Amino acid sequence: MVVILIIAILIAVALPTFLGARREAADRRTQALIRNGYAAAKAQYLEAEVYSDNAVVMEGLEPALTWVTGDTPAGIDNVYIHVHAAGPHEVFISSESTTGDCFYLHDVPSTGVLEYAVDSGCGVADGQAYSSDW
Repeated sequence: MVVILIIAILIAVALPTFLGARREAADRRTQALIRNGYAAAKAQYLEAEVYSDNAVVMEGLEPALTWVTGDTPAGIDNVYIHVHAAGPHEVFISSESTTGDCFYLHDVPSTGVLEYAVDSGCGVADGQAYSSDW
């Protein structure tokens, strides 16, 4: 009986940790998709000196990703790309995790600073509160 009680306590302690690790892994996977998408977008930018939000062009650069043109992520593991062509030529790359959170990356090439955001409501990329870290 004591052995069963000890096993039950160990399970009660380990289960929340395991579930938290699964959530963290799912979010990290989505962040990796966005970083890979950004690498492809930046490579295209360095060659053409302009970002492209054409999903077909981006698919040619990084066929391992499912590209979608748009500024509001609405599908899990799709990589959404949105470009502001005027002004500093900003690019927004986003994706939704299986946890329901959406992750965003924002780049303005003239500043050299990448910004990140997370939104549990999966809103528009332009309206996020960006910071230096996810």
